[in-house]
Amino acid sequence: MIYHYKFLRMRTPRETALQVLEGGADCGFFLEDRLEDAFRETAFGPQDRGLLSELTRGVTRWRRALDWVIAGASARGLPKSKTALNILRLGVYQLLWLDRIPDHAAVSESVELAKRCGARRLAPYINGTLRGIQRERESWEGRLG
Repeated sequence: MIYHYKFLRMRTPRETALQVLEGGADCGFFLEDRLEDAFRETAFGPQDRGLLSELTRGVTRWRRALDWVIAGASARGLPKSKTALNILRLGVYQLLWLDRIPDHAAVSESVELAKRCGARRLAPYINGTLRGIQRERESWEGRLG
């Protein structure tokens, strides 16, 4: 494999999911290849592996719907930062698609992820956007079907 990821420094499934989503797309690698690398190079237990898998596959599967929600909920539209956009996608997916993750955890973990992954100045924007979606959850869920 020409392109190789280093997941060893990733501390959480969400950080690793962000790295999987951001890496390799322009090099032509498939999501499953990136996930296999992440599983092989991290010491996650079954629960964390399940969360990593669900987050990456879900965000990939529902990307257009997630972008539509983000654009509709944000006064700025979609962020130009690839990292901020992927963090928002992860947060919105957790809020609207995953019922076992509490809303407060989805929002706070997304904001912390932004701070740790180079989007610190966008953390208030990410927080505000996700809180707005959280408040209007029923409306968004109704529009998504």
